[in-house]
Amino acid sequence: MLARLRAATGDEASPRSLQAPVSFRVAGPVLTQVQRAAGLLEAAAGRALTGVTDSPAYLGGRFTSTAGFHGIDLAAHCDHLTAAFCHAAEVSAARLHRLMNPAVTGLPAQLARDPGPQAGLTPVHKRAAGEVHAMRRLATATPVGLIETSGGQEDVQSFAWEAAGKLRIVLRHARAVTACELLAGYQAAALSGQSPPVGSRALLDWVSEIVDPIDGDRPFGEDLERLISAPWPPD
Repeated sequence: MLARLRAATGDEASPRSLQAPVSFRVAGPVLTQVQRAAGLLEAAAGRALTGVTDSPAYLGGRFTSTAGFHGIDLAAHCDHLTAAFCHAAEVSAARLHRLMNPAVTGLPAQLARDPGPQAGLTPVHKRAAGEVHAMRRLATATPVGLIETSGGQEDVQSFAWEAAGKLRIVLRHARAVTACELLAGYQAAALSGQSPPVGSRALLDWVSEIVDPIDGDRPFGEDLERLISAPWPPD
């Protein structure tokens, strides 16, 4: 992951300060944790489909293994990935905020062409903050809070379906936060007046095919929705 980030950012520019804000410095570990959590969930899904349980499903004329009555393996790993995405989104929103600070980047305040008369990308950061706030409410542990049912016969639950449902919603919020940071990076690159690193040019070119140049204030929600709904490049 660190190698990919170095390739994307390049080594040509001199640092502006001795230490960048933490949100920049931890990008590699944070993204790696998302990858690891996704791998653990994939492994849990494999165990659910191949393990021997007391609750098989009869599908297509044969019995197929399932997570049984208690899918705690799936619930726990869905929650693990949900938490990883929530943390990554919070770090992304913090990094976006730093991009709008001239003391950090040397670029115009709020990434505006004309700071003061123009609000710049302030609405974009507020969108990211709202998405993160919505994600936080979904980061609680799903299997905690057992409720007895069926006269005590079914006296515990894992709530695996609910954990998967929360993860699905969190993915949508995380995609929106990523779109916000992409838009900010796109504008920062334009305002810098410098040629972007080789490793990031393909991504910036992809954004430029979806988003018009930002020369003034406009309803950025339309730009963000186009970025969110567009098929994203594999890297």
